[in-house]
Amino acid sequence: MINPFIGFIVGHDYKSKGAISFTGISEYEFNRHVADSVVDILKGYNCEAALFTKYGHNYREISELYLAKKCLASFELHFNSYTKVARGLEILIRETSSVDTWKLADIFSDHLSEVSGIKERHIRPTHDGILPIGRNKRGDVCLKGVFAAAKHTMLIEPAFCNTDNPDSRKIFGGSYPTFLAEAVAKTFDLEKRKVVQVDKNYSILAQRINEIEQRLGSAKLVI
Repeated sequence: MINPFIGFIVGHDYKSKGAISFTGISEYEFNRHVADSVVDILKGYNCEAALFTKYGHNYREISELYLAKKCLASFELHFNSYTKVARGLEILIRETSSVDTWKLADIFSDHLSEVSGIKERHIRPTHDGILPIGRNKRGDVCLKGVFAAAKHTMLIEPAFCNTDNPDSRKIFGGSYPTFLAEAVAKTFDLEKRKVVQVDKNYSILAQRINEIEQRLGSAKLVI
């Protein structure tokens, strides 16, 4: 496929911001800047990438654009929140997803795990890093919103970021947008167009992390 269209939906919105990370930054605030950076990085590949926020577009509007663009894949960005010992990344898909989506989600999870250094959850013969979601279960509202409009629909939970742990520090260490873009490019065999410069100063995110660094002292977060 020449220049496939790939969408990135920011989980939650400015009113309901989702889980709060160990840094004090919400899912919405963090992933809004991550998605923006990923789209910038993917400008250097033979694809068309776009960012969507739920306060800017509802699922119906996003689906209409996906259909018009013949969307290859849609990724909704989140991060997990649970107990202090919870670890690992997982990719959520609907139980009724096609065989091809199951396979691609597995490949994507493998690539994201490899480049980020975060181990996959749900390591079983059929669910290698994949969490299949039944109707009306956690994450299903997000997945079904564009399920019929994109060829492949996935929800990304890269780590449990509510606690300060090795996985969450990899996600908040500044390289997550690069990890994510690289995993997408490898999964869909995207070719580079040219070398692009990516602005790593995530505006509000960078300011917040600098404030957090001052509180953490020697435990620095790197952008």
